[in-house]
Amino acid sequence: MLTWRAEGERRLLQCFLSSDEDGTTLVDEARRSGLPLIEGATLADRIRRRLQIFDAAADGKPIRCFVNIGGATANYGDTEASLEVPNGLVLKLPSLPSSPSRGLLFEFAARGVPVVHLLYVKGLARENGLPFDPVPFPPLPAR
Repeated sequence: MLTWRAEGERRLLQCFLSSDEDGTTLVDEARRSGLPLIEGATLADRIRRRLQIFDAAADGKPIRCFVNIGGATANYGDTEASLEVPNGLVLKLPSLPSSPSRGLLFEFAARGVPVVHLLYVKGLARENGLPFDPVPFPPLPAR
């Protein structure tokens, strides 16, 4: 997943990648891009590293919202509680697991940060009459 955040004139690109089945394609692409590759021996290590990146990027300011799109393991975690998280704005989770691999969604919720959770984006688009992955992309509105 690529996350863009505008800061005045400057853009900060943070790249959170997972590997494909053979573990090479996405890793090779990340290394070629020159962007940081988030590595760790365990899922909990990789979640912890992402939290450090978010906290550093926030530069002491509060993180006001965490948006999860899709079911990336580092965001969604590997606990049964992930299956209980509803789509949309989540101000209070049905349960908060204590596992160190519970995912960023739960880490931010534990901090009191609102979460926007969008799982099964294709279905959400269809239910709301929106195109999913249109080709070509529609033009951006003029500013």
